Amino acid sequence: LTASQGQGADVAESMEETSWSLQEAMRTPAFWRLLFAFSIVQLAIASLGLHRIPSFVDRGLDAQLVAYATALDAVASGVSSLLTGFLVDRFQVRFLGGAAFALLGVAIWLTIIANSPLLLFLAMGTFGIGIGGFRLLQSYLWADYFGRHFLGSIRGFVAPIQLISGIGGPVFAALVYDFRESYSMAFSTFVVAYVLGALLILATRPPVPPQAEPVSA
Repeated sequence: LTASQGQGADVAESMEETSWSLQEAMRTPAFWRLLFAFSIVQLAIASLGLHRIPSFVDRGLDAQLVAYATALDAVASGVSSLLTGFLVDRFQVRFLGGAAFALLGVAIWLTIIANSPLLLFLAMGTFGIGIGGFRLLQSYLWADYFGRHFLGSIRGFVAPIQLISGIGGPVFAALVYDFRESYSMAFSTFVVAYVLGALLILATRPPVPPQAEPVSA
């Protein structure tokens, strides 16, 4: 019994995750890449959430259909969060993050071209799938890359930056609409932001813990 307990302790110790302090995390390129990727995506999410409904209505789409499509968005988001929770145990989180960002980019493109009920529902449903995965993965990815022990201080640092970015997105879209009387230019900019965010996430591997780095002779 004592031997088995000792083996169990060894296994638990070997499985113990490495946790980075905020200062240690900030010294890694991965930290700043993730922060930039999530910030530019947050900028687009906040803007789309505010401006897509008036954009649909301005194009002559029935307001009641837009309301139904918004409900579909919420349902798709919930289902996506549930499925993503299962997928994170089977696939690398950066691949799932890249897929979520790409789906959000497709959703914005569909929002730009939506001129029929079919495209309206397709745009809203795709956005719901993408945003459900994004919200879960945003929390999971920080813990997966930097551990959970200092997660509060890490998220406490990045959250205000993402909040400021989220505030700037709707303002940018509103200014574009005032000058051009269309959201297309602003939404197209957000498509580019999602593509860039997806590429950044895919290219950002978990940082190597300092004790695991090879020591030069």
